[in-house]
Amino acid sequence: MPHFNPLSSIVNQNKLDGPNYVDWKQNLDIVLTFEGYKFVLVEECPIKSADPTDDEFQAYDKWVKADNMGRCNILASMANVLQHQHQSMTSAYDMLVSLKEMLGEQNRVAKQTAMKSLLTTKMVEGSFVREHVLKLMSYLNELEILGAEIDKESQVEMILQTLPDRFQQFRLNYYMNKMDMSLAKLLNELQATETIIKQQAHATFLVDKVGPSSSKPTKFQKKKKNPRQAVTPGGAKGGVSNPKGKCFHRKQPGHYKKQYPDFQAKMKNKESYDRIPEEPNTEPLNYAEALHDKDADMLIIAMKSEMESMYSNQVWDLVEPLVVVKPIGCKWIFKKNRGVDGRVKTFKDRLVAKGFTQKEGINYQEKFSSVAMLKSVRILLSIAAHYNYEIWQMDVKTTFLNGSLDECIYNPKVS
Repeated sequence: MPHFNPLSSIVNQNKLDGPNYVDWKQNLDIVLTFEGYKFVLVEECPIKSADPTDDEFQAYDKWVKADNMGRCNILASMANVLQHQHQSMTSAYDMLVSLKEMLGEQNRVAKQTAMKSLLTTKMVEGSFVREHVLKLMSYLNELEILGAEIDKESQVEMILQTLPDRFQQFRLNYYMNKMDMSLAKLLNELQATETIIKQQAHATFLVDKVGPSSSKPTKFQKKKKNPRQAVTPGGAKGGVSNPKGKCFHRKQPGHYKKQYPDFQAKMKNKESYDRIPEEPNTEPLNYAEALHDKDADMLIIAMKSEMESMYSNQVWDLVEPLVVVKPIGCKWIFKKNRGVDGRVKTFKDRLVAKGFTQKEGINYQEKFSSVAMLKSVRILLSIAAHYNYEIWQMDVKTTFLNGSLDECIYNPKVS
């Protein structure tokens, strides 16, 4: 019983007559893929050797059979004029090349039209993302049939650029996390994101409707008076305002407390805080000055804290001095941090190496300082604001001690 392929009727019903080349090529690919003969369009005929083996015979016979079936499908789905022009060709591949050359101008125009539609299509606010993405996928499929080569990553990025601003967070996550998605997965993720956006918008609408729009004042709210409907002493409404009445403090009519001279003088002489003038150059420049400073006790405590921090982080190893190594000196840096009132709040003492004694290219090759990018901080703040996250700030004491140093730096022992 002969094998019947129901898909072949699609090609036979839509025969190639010229203008329908794109649809015909798409239907032909479906039929050849279903029957398992599409490989003849991309693979050459295997060559048999002088003494062919069984595997070579099987590969050759398989290719010839598939090529004959491909030629029959192509010829059967053409108009009579095109059949007479291509029936003498020996392979299905040669037929498709000839058709491409013959209908190439139409192919080029169709490719330009599909590309223009892809680049100019934008998702309309209020429409569904599923319909929009499927429409773009049809354009991409048409371009692929017409011979345009667009990699999967570029296809995903082109679709993302057509989405409205409400999908900005999705685009941001995609680029930050360097996601790898297929078009099918992208469609599912966008539909899930659309559902979340609609839920958030609905919740915000309910809060706004219940909250500030309520016209009934609570016991903590005051009713606003209409200044144009002030009551006159006679009781009628008009443009004359009420008299001020008597002052609560002096019991005199037409006065307020802030208008009295004694109250104004009191407010003028009042200061929010007593600022202590900052002494110029009160920070010690070296260890000896720190011991004789008026805040020597606090500076010594800060120096002990610095040494304990270095010891807990295992900053150094105690070794015997090497003759060929010139150690780098170190010195204390003292800093007094003052508050807004001029008082000293904290004492910071740091033991640092005298890096200025080294020469670039001899003692070191490059300099590096870890600094946070302002762009990264803005991205984190935007994510926190979008999802209503709480932001916590913390300061790491002696941050540089937590880093690892690959080079060996020799310092003299600090007594």
